[in-house]
Amino acid sequence: MRERHLLGIHHVTALSRRGDENVRFHSGTLGLRTTKRTVNFDDPSTWHLYFGDGVGSPGTSLTYFPHPMAAPADRDATGQTLRTVFTAPPDSLGFWRERLERAGVAVAEEHGELVFEEPDGTRLGIAEGRREDTEPWDHPDVGADRQLRGFERVIIGVPELQETAEFLTGTLGFTDAGETAGGDRRFVLGDDAPGTRLDVRTVAGRPSRLGSGSVHHVAWRVADPEAQSLVREQLVQAGLQPTGVVDRDYFLAVYCRVPGGLIFEFSTDGPGFATDESVARLGHALQLPAQYEARRATIESGLRPTLAEMDAAMADVAAGRIPGAGTGAADD
Repeated sequence: MRERHLLGIHHVTALSRRGDENVRFHSGTLGLRTTKRTVNFDDPSTWHLYFGDGVGSPGTSLTYFPHPMAAPADRDATGQTLRTVFTAPPDSLGFWRERLERAGVAVAEEHGELVFEEPDGTRLGIAEGRREDTEPWDHPDVGADRQLRGFERVIIGVPELQETAEFLTGTLGFTDAGETAGGDRRFVLGDDAPGTRLDVRTVAGRPSRLGSGSVHHVAWRVADPEAQSLVREQLVQAGLQPTGVVDRDYFLAVYCRVPGGLIFEFSTDGPGFATDESVARLGHALQLPAQYEARRATIESGLRPTLAEMDAAMADVAAGRIPGAGTGAADD
């Protein structure tokens, strides 16, 4: 096993169709805070939306690239993320089941966890657990004692287990923790805390193609640029082709297609989301990277949904006009 520099999951990025509906569901129904509204740094005609805890802590952000014309994801393919599972406080699954069902979401239970799909089809889950490294926020309908507290794990599907297992343990420093109750193979970082787990499932079929509801990449945390550089060198030594370091303003990123066909990102914990707006105002304004600021008017006019539609969705959340509302912390 190689030296371990990864700390856990940093964020998960998926594709969707309507950014305003992303806001209403993820910030409204799921109670996550919209911590950043920016654009895809590689395609500024597209939104990039971040939903996380009260300050956008590493390990809490589910992010979306909305593409209004995106085709549905290929559900039967291999080489993709099958489910992203959030951590919820102990004794809160009943609250979440009721809230999701009130919002019209079909909810099932597997091995003591809730599983469901958000409106674009991204497969999500909620598992009870404790995380002390996240921050609640003043949601109008979900109390701090019920709010989702970052990721518990991700589940990926690959065509063949051995190659992925050898990569995870031999290159990235995961530990093989054995078979889960659901029959997947679990790999963990460090002390196996929520947010450090990766479950691997063998899935036969054609390679996946991206579409609405599919995950584009899973990002893993590194403490700083020095640790990131060491991880990148490990990837090179393993015969892979990682990108150079890319500045995403809120973190530095390295991308790599890994065995099994998925894209992993390796992202620094800092500098964080309060670099261009205060913690109190996170997610309120459209933030553009410096290279696009001179084109702000053109970029704003071309975004779909429009900025006005996105602002209306934010206003709905702030006012409590939320699908599933009525099961807040006071409703026990």
